[in-house]
Amino acid sequence: MPHHFQKDIPFKRGIKALFRNKYWVMITIFMLALNLLNAVGHAVGIFYAQYILHNKDEVGILGVVGVVPIFIGLLFVAPIIKKFGKRNSAIFGVIILMIGCMILITNPTNLTTLIIAAIVKSIGSVPIGATAFAMLADTIEYGEWKTGIFTEGLVYSAGSFGAKSLKYASYGKNAISLPT
Repeated sequence: MPHHFQKDIPFKRGIKALFRNKYWVMITIFMLALNLLNAVGHAVGIFYAQYILHNKDEVGILGVVGVVPIFIGLLFVAPIIKKFGKRNSAIFGVIILMIGCMILITNPTNLTTLIIAAIVKSIGSVPIGATAFAMLADTIEYGEWKTGIFTEGLVYSAGSFGAKSLKYASYGKNAISLPT
């Protein structure tokens, strides 16, 4: 009988199988860390613009320069992933993202430095975003091989819940803390 016709697995047994999947744990921690970094960035953006740059209107500029390179990069990332693989592409993205963070540290009160850092960080986030859920999907087959339990629903539910929780937490933080 193919695994996708497997009987319903009790929730507790499925969770145990999920946490025995070391690659699921690693990619989940990786995705949580990246989502947390993103959520914190969004949550403090307006405050950073207002109190560090002394112009809250600049948060819009930083938002645009942070998003545009992602849209452009998504058009070109597939051949990179095909050539270097998901893992290596994501590692390369993390390195580029860290370089962007280091650029930011050099002069965190200068708008030009922030724009350059935002562009570099966005370029680094492209291969990460393009591969994260694909790597999460890869953990399903490993988990089935390791435990004999097919946990596809739990894998995607946990990944989606974590991403959405952090995203909405950052929106909630912004809504609650906006200065008047």
